Amino acid sequence: MKTNYWAALEPGGIYHIYNRCVDGALLFYSPDNYHFFLRQWKKYILPYSETMAYCLMPNHFHFLVRIKDINVELTAEEGTVAGRDFTNGIIAGHQFIEDQFKRFFSGYSLALNKQQSRRGNLFSKRFKRIIIRSEPQLFRSICYIHHNPIHHKLAKSFHEWPFSSFNAYFSGKPSLVNIEVALEQLNMPNINLAKQQLLRFHLDFRKPGNR
Repeated sequence: MKTNYWAALEPGGIYHIYNRCVDGALLFYSPDNYHFFLRQWKKYILPYSETMAYCLMPNHFHFLVRIKDINVELTAEEGTVAGRDFTNGIIAGHQFIEDQFKRFFSGYSLALNKQQSRRGNLFSKRFKRIIIRSEPQLFRSICYIHHNPIHHKLAKSFHEWPFSSFNAYFSGKPSLVNIEVALEQLNMPNINLAKQQLLRFHLDFRKPGNR
């Protein structure tokens, strides 16, 4: 079946979201750029989604999210046309979420273009999203996202890359990632067992015979 990369971002749905910079150019030039990108994500997207995993690479990014039920009071506070239209029942929830992503990308693009004295589009067309439909697909997606720095030879192990959510799963430090939302899918009796299972998934990922 052909993959639909432009599926509506519906409440309750889980999606692997990704995009890259135009012409293979850089999205991030310094650690400050990575941190600013995550702050923008927290501002525009996190109120409407549970972030289950992410990885930021020099010229592209990956997020795994579950879209929340949309709070009408929260959308009204956005003060945007889309927020007002959703509150008044003129547009659907997925259209409002799409507008939030546009604001997120636009805000980062304007800041980076100013920093680099560049013009034009920063991101490649529309961002793609893949619907996650099963538990195996969910955990393969988490491992795939965290494996990106290894695949692109920017790190030798999962924990070495500072701009992914891998360490958040095992460090216990506060993070924008909702670890419990992902781990509850394992149906384990406690979170520590679920973490151990997820770590095994990561260590087995891309081994011969498990590609």
